[in-house]
Amino acid sequence: MKFVWLIGKAILVSLLILAVVFTTLECIDRLVFTPQSIFSKGIKQFVEDKYKVEVLFCGGSDMSHDVNPSRLHFEAFNFGHTLENYIETYYILKHYINEMPSLRLVVLEVNLAHFSSKYSTVPKKEYFINGYLNFDDMRELYKFKGNAVVWGKLLSYCSIIKRSYMYNFINRLSDLMSGKGIVKKNIHKGFVYLRDEKSRIFNDEITEQMSIRRGDYDFDGYNAFDEDSLVYFEKVLRLCKERNITVVTTTLPVTGYYLRQSSNYINKDIFFAKIINNPRFNKYIYKHLDFLETFSNRYELFLDVTHLNYKGSAVFSDLISNSISEILLKIKSNI
Repeated sequence: MKFVWLIGKAILVSLLILAVVFTTLECIDRLVFTPQSIFSKGIKQFVEDKYKVEVLFCGGSDMSHDVNPSRLHFEAFNFGHTLENYIETYYILKHYINEMPSLRLVVLEVNLAHFSSKYSTVPKKEYFINGYLNFDDMRELYKFKGNAVVWGKLLSYCSIIKRSYMYNFINRLSDLMSGKGIVKKNIHKGFVYLRDEKSRIFNDEITEQMSIRRGDYDFDGYNAFDEDSLVYFEKVLRLCKERNITVVTTTLPVTGYYLRQSSNYINKDIFFAKIINNPRFNKYIYKHLDFLETFSNRYELFLDVTHLNYKGSAVFSDLISNSISEILLKIKSNI
């Protein structure tokens, strides 16, 4: 009996030690590394600028790399975040939209892979930590995602226990302790500057291999049109409509190789029929700007097969600026 009691006590002490260790690591991560993350720095800048923003660009990392607000002819902010899905876009936009008195237009990214079930996941820890989902929001999301919502919320309290977060934390801590310091990305109005990044050398073989990997990653074994993503895409559109905010959708540039590889799973005609020209959605969309194939053969403008590099973002920002300026002028003239 005494032996069993000792075993139980040892297990309890071990669990307490693990709890203290993980809590300490989580605190270090939040105090040292999280404030320097692209997400945190972008949100901080947004909170400072939100009252004067007229045009808000929403989407994933494609958007955050492609559109440089400094090159636009109006007051804008790039609100794209890495791997952001429409569930996350809805809740973060819902959180801030009433605090943006100058907002006239939301430009929403709708690239080929954005509706794939690969990306239709519960919000990442940042969306829980920053309070973008309240209790009612989580109850609503629970209807679609079930217990994954509960796990996501619990994980946000100590995300370091998840293998991928622990792996990233160890790498950052190793860099810090070895003297490399904390890697600080240059962010301005949400745009991720990559001017100092090494240019990638593209040739037919490299680009084709990258496209195959990325296309398979986005679509292989997944539903190209996940219903949860479609529901929350519609919720984003309706939210803007209810707040009298105009929505323009856009397909951002990708390489020709990626287009050909993704066509094994989805083609442009099917995508447009299902999303852009679908009466379920297009009644909320003022206009769609299609840039999907604009730079398909200009590989010198790309960082990889779907993200523009600094030069590419400059060319594209100038291009989209003209289109949005015309739309914005029409919107203001009708007020």
